[in-house]
Amino acid sequence: MLALLEEKRARMTVNPENLTYELSSMSGDDEYPSGFNLTFVSTSAIQYLYTSDDQEKAFAKAHKSLKNGGKFVVDVFNPNPEFISEWGERLLMKQVRCLSEPDTEIDWYCVPKSYDEGTKVLNMPNLFVFNRRYGESEVAIDASYYCYTEEELRGLFLKSNFRDIEVFGGYNKENFTERSSRIIMAGVK
Repeated sequence: MLALLEEKRARMTVNPENLTYELSSMSGDDEYPSGFNLTFVSTSAIQYLYTSDDQEKAFAKAHKSLKNGGKFVVDVFNPNPEFISEWGERLLMKQVRCLSEPDTEIDWYCVPKSYDEGTKVLNMPNLFVFNRRYGESEVAIDASYYCYTEEELRGLFLKSNFRDIEVFGGYNKENFTERSSRIIMAGVK
């Protein structure tokens, strides 16, 4: 992902020096640089943090990385009742064209297997189906996700001293409801 980001940065029409990125653990003890206008955790990545300690560390690190007035954005899937209706069934998440192989389409599925109510962890492997002109192949990656509620995310933002919290149900800033497919939350330092 960092290599793709660097390629994209090189093609930018604006000054590529305006884009700074860091590779760091969300909940580790290493220090982020500070002074950013925007910090975000996209594509459900924060759902790989299973304990409240790790979650609180991640939010605190995000807060510390921002300058005053900077914004932190988190994007997770909303485990609404319609999202997981069939255990073991493929749920199509996204269809994309492969950047490195333009004649290849990739179908990304999640396959919900089990949910632990005590830990709030959903075992839901990812399945990638590569549709190439010469055939099809699949890659499965085991994955488990912590299932946040809107209230839990809001609590983490508040505990880390974020203000002006906004919540959306999708990438086009649609209103959040319990049936939304995403929980996108933003807060200001």
